Amino acid sequence: MIVPKPLRLSARPLLKRRLRVHRFSHAATSPSSGVYTISGRARFTLPPKPLVPATYRHTRQDAYTDVLFLADPESLWESAPLLLKEEKGTLPEILTLHPWKDDTVRIWIEDAKLALENPKLRNYIFEITGYWPILLNEIAKKASSSTIDDAFLDRIRGDISIDASRLYSIFFSELDKNSKPLIFLRALAELNEPSNEEDILTWIGLNHEGWDNATVRLAAWWADKLDFIRVHERGWALDPFVMKILTGIV
Repeated sequence: MIVPKPLRLSARPLLKRRLRVHRFSHAATSPSSGVYTISGRARFTLPPKPLVPATYRHTRQDAYTDVLFLADPESLWESAPLLLKEEKGTLPEILTLHPWKDDTVRIWIEDAKLALENPKLRNYIFEITGYWPILLNEIAKKASSSTIDDAFLDRIRGDISIDASRLYSIFFSELDKNSKPLIFLRALAELNEPSNEEDILTWIGLNHEGWDNATVRLAAWWADKLDFIRVHERGWALDPFVMKILTGIV
């Protein structure tokens, strides 16, 4: 993948414009890729790995200009301190595309013209995809010349289980297995119940160094933006499908 050079934005035409940033998952690549839309501001440092066009021209001083770039989980983690700081200040909420809901999947089934009237099969699809769009898309592609029945879904389950390393890569991209965000996720997987900062720090302290409450909160922010965790009154818990990936039982 070619990463263009970071943009050099001229400060002068940006002085009279405001900044907007949004993020959502890019279903065509992976559920953990992201798109940020940035428009206007005199001073703003882009994240370390912006996947954006290398040229930028703006001559009007009374209009918005959107700049798009993709960020994988690794880039989001590297950018997290900046984005978290900005989000508390001038930026609106960063938006994320979540796994689909059951009603959305019903519409998708109709639009894709998939013969899937049996609720049992729809539940099976949820079990093997978690309704993550990238995996639903794989079912749609393979179903174009097949009838979706129990045997078909068993084959899909086999494909997903056999290619476990690819499934791991889809969700966690280029993150090192010993990186802090993945340590955070593994802690939740090991604890296997909603857990707060102290629970996680206790588990991590037995296995890793260099962690404090601020690092846990930063990792939780990162995981929440990618929809890898759920927030409970007791603390955080993994998305059930992400739990399956981390524990190898998909």
